[in-house]
Amino acid sequence: MWFDLIDPALRSDDKQRNFFASSAERLDAVADQFLNALRQKQADSGVSRFLLSNESLLQQHEALGPFIARLKQQVTVRLIAYARDPRDWLPSAYNQWFVYHKTPHGQIPPYAEGGRRLLRMYTDLNTWLRKCNDIMTVRPFSKSLNVVEDFAAMLGVEMAAPVARSFERVETSESLLRAIYNARFPTGVLPDRFDRAFRRLDFAQSPSIAALVRDSFTYDQTDEIVAEQAALFAEIKDKLGLDLLSGPAPAQKTVDPEEMRHRALEHVLHIVMQQADRITHLEQIVRRLEAGTQDE
Repeated sequence: MWFDLIDPALRSDDKQRNFFASSAERLDAVADQFLNALRQKQADSGVSRFLLSNESLLQQHEALGPFIARLKQQVTVRLIAYARDPRDWLPSAYNQWFVYHKTPHGQIPPYAEGGRRLLRMYTDLNTWLRKCNDIMTVRPFSKSLNVVEDFAAMLGVEMAAPVARSFERVETSESLLRAIYNARFPTGVLPDRFDRAFRRLDFAQSPSIAALVRDSFTYDQTDEIVAEQAALFAEIKDKLGLDLLSGPAPAQKTVDPEEMRHRALEHVLHIVMQQADRITHLEQIVRRLEAGTQDE
């Protein structure tokens, strides 16, 4: 994320905000310090091209103007950005920054409000283009585009593109749980707080009631399964005189997935109430034990 090349303390979000609030003179000095760090890396490794990426830069065009101007005096600088269809990006960005990683203080804003706030980022993109049009390239981002290959082609370098796309994304049902959990806190909430609370429980492994009903409680293939063994039942009839298939086929039991889901929720509520009593009882025992230890 490059900030630690200037000062290891700048890994902190608060310290980064202070950095962006620096004067133009300070940013000039920081740019020189940054270049010295890169030159040392070049001396140590022979690398002469550096890729610096940090998503927080998008909104810092005012602060970074002097910094970039100073860099341009001494090295070749290119700015490369990828822009996505806002209709595709907005739901994903809202879920990422207001639910999964709750950035604002207070309650999670409704999508109608949070989405409008996020859309302002395209204004920031326009500002960058206006100020740095001579060194800036903006490419369209889409699900069909291999960004690594596209980025490497622009730079004229070879980069190993991963076979599978990488996402920091969870199921919508887990996002709902995170929204419920994160909304309880007046401050921003990093994703790892939820992870720690649930000890990194993999919600993707939660059983699907719909899948269980489909695979284990749907019996419409009964006739087909029995028909595959027609010779077996014919042999039983011939040898024992017992025709097990003489009557009409019975109506197969059907299961409503929604009814099963609602009933399972009722079971869960019953379990939770029982566990609440047990936890209260255990807390009372612990308090008595602690009180006894204090008396000693």
